[in-house]
Amino acid sequence: MTSTVQRAPTSSSGNRRRLWAAIVFVFLGALALRLWGINFGLPALYRPDEDVLVGRAMGILRGVLDPHFANWPHLYFNLSAAWLALLRLPGLVSGQASGYLGVRILDALLGSVTVVVAFVFGRRAYGALAGFFAAVTTAVAFLHVRDSHFGTVDIPLTLAIIGGLYVAYRGLAMRGWRTLVLNGFLLGIATSLKYNGGLLISGIAAAEIVRARAQETGALVVVRRLAIIGVIGVATLIVTSPFLLLDPSNTGRGLGYIFYHLEEPTAPAIGWVELSRALWFGIDPALVVAGIAGVLLAAWRREPADWILLTFIGTYDHRGPPIACPRCALRLADPANRYQDACLRLAGPACGDREPRRRPVHGWTCA
Repeated sequence: MTSTVQRAPTSSSGNRRRLWAAIVFVFLGALALRLWGINFGLPALYRPDEDVLVGRAMGILRGVLDPHFANWPHLYFNLSAAWLALLRLPGLVSGQASGYLGVRILDALLGSVTVVVAFVFGRRAYGALAGFFAAVTTAVAFLHVRDSHFGTVDIPLTLAIIGGLYVAYRGLAMRGWRTLVLNGFLLGIATSLKYNGGLLISGIAAAEIVRARAQETGALVVVRRLAIIGVIGVATLIVTSPFLLLDPSNTGRGLGYIFYHLEEPTAPAIGWVELSRALWFGIDPALVVAGIAGVLLAAWRREPADWILLTFIGTYDHRGPPIACPRCALRLADPANRYQDACLRLAGPACGDREPRRRPVHGWTCA
């Protein structure tokens, strides 16, 4: 006869439960902020870019699979159509206005999930306090809350970028093909949401260089691994946005439109000056200062997570000014949201957790 002795929960497990209970509370608070007033303006339909996304998603529901639009890739058109199809089953989506509301709710949900991913990334890289700080600040940051009310691609892209950077960091502890497949898949997903999501490759490349230094492998290994990740990313992009390949003339027009506005700005005042203002008031001055302190601390400390985040921030910062057009002032949150989440990952250590949690990862002491 055997007997089982059930051990009392340890204080560390109790602390974890309390921490996750707090994160659930933060998630619900974030969701409430993002759902509050989400039906603004309806049934009038006037929000920039929502007409493009929701219109194409409703078209897919009616059998028009080709969006005939390539200024953005098509993944979120398809995801929104699938979401609306689910909402239509119980009769929650019956017309255009309810379709707008449905896609806005999807954005609010994805924005709230970003809060949880921020916590997981911050906790894994820098400790529980940093993760909690990242979650809370993302939950209440003005730009992220505001854009989560819109049926557009910016919030899904922010989630994909933060998730991709986290997976790049976690990949340092993985062996074999799994890290290549995951990194390539998320790179393709981010790019298929919006073309500038392809800049996620910078954070992935930083992680691969950190891995190579830890394992003392050569540059050719890094290049080969990045090439495999790139191939998987392109394949994911094609599978999730197939009409970019099947309708090349439309894809060419969409890309030409983007480069035209990059080369011929129609609103010269919109650029990094305006973006800096959007960051200052969109995140909150105190959090901007904390983020800058975190960036400086990361540049001095140079842990693996620091390299990944700083490389992405630096690459995104030098990609050129936002596309200028008459209504681009409303879309400064596109780069600002990416800056905001990456900087807030780094702000946590500056505000509390001075030393990241360390664990050996294939020869590298990794946070």
